Amino acid sequence: MAIIRTYHELLEYVQAQGRKTFSLQEVIQIKEGNRNAASLMLQDMVSHKFVKPIAKGFYAIYSSSEKQTESISCHDYIDQLMQHKKVQYYVGLLSAASVYGATHHRPMIYQVVTNQQVRIPKKLLPDIHFFTKKHFPTHCVLKRKGQYGYMNFSTPALTLYDAIKFEKSCGTLYNVILIFKEILPELKLLDVRELVKNSIEVSVIQKFGYLLEKLGQVNLAKYFKPMAAAAKSYVPLSKYDSNKRFEKNGVWKVIDNIDWGEVEDVA
Repeated sequence: MAIIRTYHELLEYVQAQGRKTFSLQEVIQIKEGNRNAASLMLQDMVSHKFVKPIAKGFYAIYSSSEKQTESISCHDYIDQLMQHKKVQYYVGLLSAASVYGATHHRPMIYQVVTNQQVRIPKKLLPDIHFFTKKHFPTHCVLKRKGQYGYMNFSTPALTLYDAIKFEKSCGTLYNVILIFKEILPELKLLDVRELVKNSIEVSVIQKFGYLLEKLGQVNLAKYFKPMAAAAKSYVPLSKYDSNKRFEKNGVWKVIDNIDWGEVEDVA
């Protein structure tokens, strides 16, 4: 490691490696094992707004423009942060949907799905919401290049699946349907086939297939029909809508309990 005496040299060293982040342990190593000297350097860097703590013992570097807002794009550090925490992840839900064309639903909170609970104080990362999946998908997670390396993103099929599963975190089912409409041009049969290789919830697939068919994507929807046929019970299309008029669809075993006229109004 290069000889580093000042925090300006530290910042240059980290950025020269194409990184936006570094850990306390790195600084301790630079200070030849002197934890107190490392802590003092970091306190100085934080107070002068050169870096921002984003987890215990982990820091992200401000750009010149970011110092003014004291906000760093989650895109720039999410992969490095998850590697530091040793957590599997992917950017999903509305954050992924906006990448695939659902620009009307760009989220205020960055949405990330993980394989285990991420324990980071909310005051450090107020802009990120983590969703934990017990059965983390092994398919339909792809890498997209960012400014500081690659990040994991859900594919269009997995994005839509999660939008149904975590309906409330997308606003309402009406928002989910609009996201469907905007992402459909990106949804391919191969992606749908890969989706069902994961550990999936049949109730979500029932609603997924029903929505695809309702939106005219019969060829994609039919791939889910065998799973829906094996379903043991009917499921409401929306978990939260209180519309008292509803119809039952026997093919998908879905209780359509939303007002489709309202969908058109929102569109």
